[in-house]
Amino acid sequence: MYRIKNPINNSFGNNINFGVLVLATTAALFLASAVQAQSGSNDDSPEDSPEQIISTAEQNPAAVATTQSKVISDWQQAMRGFGLDVSGNPEKVTEIIGGTKFIVSHMERVQVSTGQPGWVESRVKAYERAMLVAKAELAKTMEETVEATGNYQVLEDAAFAEGNIEEVRELSEGGKLLRKGVDLVDTALDSAISRLDPEYDPNQYDNVEEKIATYQNLRSQVIRTRAAAEVAGATIIYMGEGPLEDGSYGVVVSLIWTPKMSQVAKSMLNKEYHLEAMEPGRSLMSTVPRDEELLLATQGVRVVVDENGQFGVMAYAQAQPRKTSVARQGQAIQGAKDIASTRARGYLVNFVRATVSSSGNLSERELAREFSDLSFAVENIRRNEQRLASRAKKTKLVGIRQLNSWSAQHPVTGQWVAGAVIGWSPSSMNQATELKTTLKESLEKPVPENAAQHQPQLSDEQALKSIKVDIGNY
Repeated sequence: MYRIKNPINNSFGNNINFGVLVLATTAALFLASAVQAQSGSNDDSPEDSPEQIISTAEQNPAAVATTQSKVISDWQQAMRGFGLDVSGNPEKVTEIIGGTKFIVSHMERVQVSTGQPGWVESRVKAYERAMLVAKAELAKTMEETVEATGNYQVLEDAAFAEGNIEEVRELSEGGKLLRKGVDLVDTALDSAISRLDPEYDPNQYDNVEEKIATYQNLRSQVIRTRAAAEVAGATIIYMGEGPLEDGSYGVVVSLIWTPKMSQVAKSMLNKEYHLEAMEPGRSLMSTVPRDEELLLATQGVRVVVDENGQFGVMAYAQAQPRKTSVARQGQAIQGAKDIASTRARGYLVNFVRATVSSSGNLSERELAREFSDLSFAVENIRRNEQRLASRAKKTKLVGIRQLNSWSAQHPVTGQWVAGAVIGWSPSSMNQATELKTTLKESLEKPVPENAAQHQPQLSDEQALKSIKVDIGNY
């Protein structure tokens, strides 16, 4: 059994310090000191710092555990490192800090049995479901409309007789004749049926009393919930995965949303960055983890501070290579890397302007009945419908570039996983804008009329190779 976890230590906003989680295979988790304030800041509280974003993850590879309870206990320990007192399972847990910082955690189970074909892809889907549910819970926290209707009905049917019990049971002469006629008809019918079916037994229908409901209690309720919000800037601060106590394989995701992260998302959308510079961090390329287990445990969007002291946004994604022969395995892995790269771009778009909606419809009905033979029955019916949706409008992102692609075998199943990492930063956005302007100007320059036109000479013996390039003047 293995457990992979990925603590990402971020410091967002002005009033929260996220502790540093130090991982080791033989030691417990320790809390480090909080991030120092930005130099020159007028706020007395600590400001965003770049050092504790991914550097800890690079220096301390994710540990491999053999106990099933580690998945949840690791999450609890990580949340305590962020200053949250949590307990229980990470299922739709929402914490609010300072009124402006929201942390939402959720756990999903991988649907495919561990080690079966498609397990890696199902694991990716579990991560994506967990992220969607966490965003939906965030939307509910911001604003939710709840409508509840209830209904309660009681029906009682009772009969009472007074006087001599023998007189009450005595039938009138007309009643006796009617009953006799019914008996004669039944006898004739039984005789006719017996001629058609020799095994027919009329006695099996004797003493069959219809049970009449003398009392019933009906309670019904319908609860409808609706929530929708544009959750721009929600970023992951913790991910973990591993076996659970019930034998399934679970993945845990914790998201954070702050007003400042929303401003970062709007900067990507508006192609303008106006946030105050912080203490310089590292380049986006150098923040990509090199440890395979850490890469396996990292999916979704992360926000870091780049070498210019500005927020950069990185997206990690994974895909499972198709099953193929050993000779074509490299091609299958490359195809999976391309899929992962596309997924990562989708994660970025969802970070920028995804609108998450959540709707629920809970119908409950309880019917209790007491019958004439004094028997009793209760029927409970409950129907719960939950719908989550995430929609991102068409978005032009300028300055997106791929930082890394990788492949590794998952330590739990040995199956191959391919991944890709893409990034965005204000500097890359500005460089891409300048490049686009320069390219447009060069295309608008007229071509000299006396430009030489050369036709290639064909030869069966000529090898194809690209032209020589001198990048000294690039």
